[in-house]
Amino acid sequence: MKNLFNVNRLKNLQILTISAYLAMIVSLPVIQFSWTMLALTVTMYFLIFGFGVSLTFHRSITHRAVDMHPLLEVLGKFFASVGGTGSPISWVLVHRAHHKYSDTDRDPHSARDVLKYVIGKYPKVSTQGMRRLAQSKFNKFIHKHYYLVIFVYGFLWATLGIDYFFYGVVYPMVLNMIAGHLVNWYTHSDYFSNYRLHNTKDTSQNNLLIGLVTWGEGFHNTHHKYPGRANFGIKFWEIDATYAFTKLLVKLKLVRIRLT
Repeated sequence: MKNLFNVNRLKNLQILTISAYLAMIVSLPVIQFSWTMLALTVTMYFLIFGFGVSLTFHRSITHRAVDMHPLLEVLGKFFASVGGTGSPISWVLVHRAHHKYSDTDRDPHSARDVLKYVIGKYPKVSTQGMRRLAQSKFNKFIHKHYYLVIFVYGFLWATLGIDYFFYGVVYPMVLNMIAGHLVNWYTHSDYFSNYRLHNTKDTSQNNLLIGLVTWGEGFHNTHHKYPGRANFGIKFWEIDATYAFTKLLVKLKLVRIRLT
């Protein structure tokens, strides 16, 4: 099957990433601040990164730590996809490559190349496992029409007003990108306030603050030690908001946890 990460797709992701940052910067002096709209941004950031990326893309599809109701999984994949960091197929393949080649020259988002992936520049990765991911018609549709989906999504928000476009689309998208960069860069470096609970072959670290602002993803050393666990926070002070949300979904019988 043709490699997903061809030159055109890579360039498009870079354009989307840089455009989101530029749009945010340009908007700051002109978009009126509102606590209500800020709450909208935080809500969308959780839906995109917490529910979408952390639970659906990461813990469910990539590592199979949880099983989700099919309709809930589709909803999670949609929110994660409109975060601007790739379709279900591309995101999962990149992340699996990260685990396989952590902190080596083949790591698609090595901490040593932070300036590259901050602007959405990722290398080609193996398409092993792509056929299984592509069995989902939703995955195939989102991947094939990824940038059209992003455009339509943004356009629909813009019909509500320019403030809704920025607070509901641009700002959550940028937060989603920054959250991923923080996890991939800071928690793979020996920086201030990082700590390791487990011996691993990579440089993964835990960080309390990053764990809080990324809905639990910042406890990266624990995740690399136990990638199949649904709960990334094992100490009482490590608050994994995504896992707390997952337990709520379990009570609603929408999610089944395989390994806590």
